[in-house]
Amino acid sequence: AIVLSLGAAGIQLFAVAFGLIAVALTFLIASRSRRNTVTLVLAGMLIGALFSSLVSLLKFTADPLEKLPQIVYWLMGSLSGSSFEELAKILPFYIACMVAVFLLCVAGGYVWLFLTPRGVLRADAPDKVMQSWLDQHDAAWLREQYLAQSPAAVTEFEDGPTVAARLYDAAKDLDRTRYVGLTDCSIFKRDFYTELKADYYSENKYFGWYTTYGDFSGLTPMMKWIHDNMGPSNISEYGVGCNPFCHTWKEEDIRRYKDDRRHPEEYANRSHEAHVRQIVAMPWLNFTSLWILFDFPVADRKEGFVDSEDGVNYVENPERMYMNDKGLVTRDRKTKKDSFYLYKSWWNHDVETVYISGRRLLKRPAGSTFDLTVYSNAPRLTLFRNGVEVACKENSGEITGVIWRFPGLQMGAEPTSFRVQSDKGTVDEVVFQPIYGL
Repeated sequence: AIVLSLGAAGIQLFAVAFGLIAVALTFLIASRSRRNTVTLVLAGMLIGALFSSLVSLLKFTADPLEKLPQIVYWLMGSLSGSSFEELAKILPFYIACMVAVFLLCVAGGYVWLFLTPRGVLRADAPDKVMQSWLDQHDAAWLREQYLAQSPAAVTEFEDGPTVAARLYDAAKDLDRTRYVGLTDCSIFKRDFYTELKADYYSENKYFGWYTTYGDFSGLTPMMKWIHDNMGPSNISEYGVGCNPFCHTWKEEDIRRYKDDRRHPEEYANRSHEAHVRQIVAMPWLNFTSLWILFDFPVADRKEGFVDSEDGVNYVENPERMYMNDKGLVTRDRKTKKDSFYLYKSWWNHDVETVYISGRRLLKRPAGSTFDLTVYSNAPRLTLFRNGVEVACKENSGEITGVIWRFPGLQMGAEPTSFRVQSDKGTVDEVVFQPIYGL
C-alpha cells in the first residue's frame, strides 16, 4: 500500500487483509494434520517467514529515497500521533471484539457437558484437555466433581446415548481434527450401548487374568462381536501379571494363582503369545494398546512377590510386594521381560531380533525334555545344542512369524548350552543348569 501510495486508509486496509490471509494460510496448513497444536505453531512460523521475505523483497525494490523510509518507519511503529481521543474512537470496537472472543471460548454447550437433568456428569479418568478447560473457565467446583467421581457415569444416566452424544460433540468442538472414541470393559452388551455415538469403540479385557483363568481364546469372538455390532474397533487394554524372577518347568504350575502370590513368567509368555496370535488374525482392528510398558507401585496390591529360579524352591521377596507387574519392563528399568522381546520382534522390523525365551529358568531336571521358544523376526533360524547343530527352521510355522518353537530338546546331566543364530549372524545363547534327585 505504501509502494502504491494508497494513503493511510489503504495501508490499514491492506494490513488487515494480508493479516487475515496469513491466519487463513496458517490454519489451512495446520488442518492437514491431526497433531493440531504442534502443526499450528510450525505453520505459523512458516507463514511468518514467508511474509517476512515478501516484506524484504518490497523494501529491496522500493524507492530508497521516498518509499523505503516510509516502510521502515511504519514497520517500527510510533505513538507520536496517538491520543486519548483517538483511543476513545476505537475502544468500543475493541471491547466488542474481546467479548465476542470470550463468548466463543465458553460457548458451544460446555456447561451442559457437566450439568445434566440428573446431576453432575461424572468421568472415568481426568483428561488433561478437559482439566485445562475447567481451570481456565473458573469452574473449580465442577472440576472437583469431575476428578472425584469414578467410575464412568454414562451408564448411570437413563439418557445414556444423549449424554454420550453431548460428550462427543463437545470433544469435537475442542479439536475437530481428532477422532473421539468410547472405551468399555463389559463388551458393550449393556442396555443402549449400541446407540452410543463415537468414531470408534475400544475394549479393556484381560482374558486369562481377571477372568477365564488359563484360557485366552475369548479375545477374538469378543472383538468380532464389537466390530459387527458397534463399528470400528480397538483393543485398548490387555495384559498379564509377570514376575520375571518367578519360574517353573512344571506344567501344572504354569497357571494363574488365585492368591496372587506367584506370577510365573512362563504363564505371562503364554498369555502374550496367545493375544498376539489373535490380534494378527484380526486385521480390521484400528489399533491395540498393551498394558503396560513399565511395572509401577500400587498400594493395595500385595501380589507377585514370590521368586523361584528352578520351579522347586520358592522364596518371598518383600521388595516385589505392592506392584502392578503387568509391564514389559521392571519398575527399576533394569530387567526386560521375555514378552518385551516378543513385541520388539513383532513391531520393530528395522532391527533383527533373536531372543531365547525362558532364559531365567536357569535350572531344569537332568535328562528332561522341553520345548525351546524363541522370539525372532529373522527369516531363518538355526539351533545348536552344546555347539552342535540340531535344528534349522525356514520360518516360525505360525501366524505371527515371530514365535518359534524348537520341540523335544533334552537337558543334559551337565550344564547344557543352547544357541540360536540367524543367517545374518544375530545370535542368542543360554546355559541351563541340571537339577538332580527329582
